Amino acid sequence: VGYGVTGNDKFRNNHDALYFPGLATAPDITDVSSVSHKFYYENYDLKWEETSEINGGLDFAFLHQRISGSIDVYSKQTKDIFMNVPQPVPPNYSPYLYANSASFSGKGIEFTLRVLAVDKPGFSWSTLLTAAHNLTKVVSLGNNGYSSLIKYGYLSGRGIVGNEYYVSGLIPGEVVGAFYLPRYVSLSTGRFVYVGTNGQYTNNIT
Repeated sequence: VGYGVTGNDKFRNNHDALYFPGLATAPDITDVSSVSHKFYYENYDLKWEETSEINGGLDFAFLHQRISGSIDVYSKQTKDIFMNVPQPVPPNYSPYLYANSASFSGKGIEFTLRVLAVDKPGFSWSTLLTAAHNLTKVVSLGNNGYSSLIKYGYLSGRGIVGNEYYVSGLIPGEVVGAFYLPRYVSLSTGRFVYVGTNGQYTNNIT
C-alpha cells in the first residue's frame, strides 16, 4: 500500500510572464504593416500541478508457484492543471492567462494471472492473462471561460466543415477521451438520418 503526492512543472516557456510570441512586419503597397501575435499575461501565482495517489497491490502464488499473479488498484486526484484561461480585454492586456485551473480524477485496477500448466523436462507450457480497467474523469475546469466545455478532436475533410464537427471534449463529470458522435439510423433520399437530441429523427447535424 502506498500514498504520495507528485508535482508537474512542465508549463511552456515564458507563459508565467508577460510574453509577446513575436512581432513581424509585412510589406504593403503603400507602407509597412505591423502584425503581432496574441500574448500572455504574467501570473505570479502559477504553481506546480499536484497529483495525489493511493494504491494497493497484492502478489500471490500457489502450488509451488504453478499459479501466480498480482492485482493492483489505485485512485488519484490531479488538481491545479495548467490551462490557457481566457479573460476579458479590457481591463486585461492579454486575452489569455496561463493558470492552474482544471482538476481530474482517475481510478483503475490491473490484474495478472500466470498458470504453469505443463512443466516437464524438455517441455513447458504456461499461460498468462492480463486485464486492466482505467478511467479518468473531468472533475472541474475551474472558474474561467471554459467552465462547461473545452472542445477538441476536430474532424475535417470533404463535406465536413464547421464548428459542429468537434467530436471530443473535456466536460465536467464525463470521462477523458470519449467521443461524442451522432447516432446513425438510415439513409433517406440520399441523406443520412440521425437520432436528434430529443429522440426524433433528423438529417441536420448540430
